[in-house]
Amino acid sequence: MALRELIAQFEAFLERQGYRQMTLVGYLEDIQQFYEFLKAHLGREPEIADLTPERCKAYLADQAQRYRRSTLMRRLASLRSFQRFLQSAGHLAEPFVPRTAELSEFLEKAQQAQEILCLSSDELRQIWESLLRAKTPRAVRDLAIIALFVEWGFPSEWLIRFRVDDVDLERSRVRIPDLVEQAMWIPVRAAREPLRRYLILRERFNPTGAEPALFLSQLGRPISRQSLWQSLRSWGEILRLRKPLTPQALRNTAAYRLSRQGVPADTLQIVFGHTNPLSTRFLLRRLNRACREVDVSRLPILQPTGDIVMGAGAEEWLPADLSELHASSTADEEGA
Repeated sequence: MALRELIAQFEAFLERQGYRQMTLVGYLEDIQQFYEFLKAHLGREPEIADLTPERCKAYLADQAQRYRRSTLMRRLASLRSFQRFLQSAGHLAEPFVPRTAELSEFLEKAQQAQEILCLSSDELRQIWESLLRAKTPRAVRDLAIIALFVEWGFPSEWLIRFRVDDVDLERSRVRIPDLVEQAMWIPVRAAREPLRRYLILRERFNPTGAEPALFLSQLGRPISRQSLWQSLRSWGEILRLRKPLTPQALRNTAAYRLSRQGVPADTLQIVFGHTNPLSTRFLLRRLNRACREVDVSRLPILQPTGDIVMGAGAEEWLPADLSELHASSTADEEGA
């Protein structure tokens, strides 16, 4: 049986199990990585018979050359979950994922934890100016993505799942999923004009008009976490930035700025997508040590004229009581 079909069955299985969306997306991205590796390695569409311990080891060895140990362990957990599904469904007789003890060599070679990095306000301005000069549809799209990252530190999974109707330019806000209750509308300032420009040309990525996802690949499909990461990294290399341009570096920049601006930790927990408040506190402690010499106080605010002014983000517009953000969402839905 074709592996692509089994991955689709695995996705349906995860949805029936009630997995949180971010967990589901993470599992599927990891399995898709393995699928793409097998397809390139075999030169054809992989099938269930191609799942062997030797090929799984080859995949993990390749991953160990490029990713941290924590990422490798996450990939391993996803593969084991996929393996359990295949065995329980009767598709797989023998396991293909090696035991952890057999992978010690690869885990030792995996890159150590990345340095904690923040981008300065001047470095952000350089990114804005360079992508504006590029003028390509991809540059317009990626500037909107970068702006959302550095304004609020949203998780990559949220940006991937944003729909067009989650953007309200008239009120300068975007709708995010609240991890506890219901959707919330979060104000945007630095991201507003980049989003407006992207929405004008988004139809170039979506010629049929049938795809509701906000950020699309050049093939017209929702952008994946991997392609998002690769696109940002390539811009960092093109612009010859001194620091790697990654989702984590951009989110760190937002987190450090927002904490320095006095945004409460419980609010930061929501916009960062953390389920555990200790994760937020731990992140902020590390950033306060690692980025204390970096000036991140201002964001590039793109004007409709194309000019850039440096100023505060939309955190200034947050109400003291976050329930107002829920209330505005509910009122809009009732009035529709």
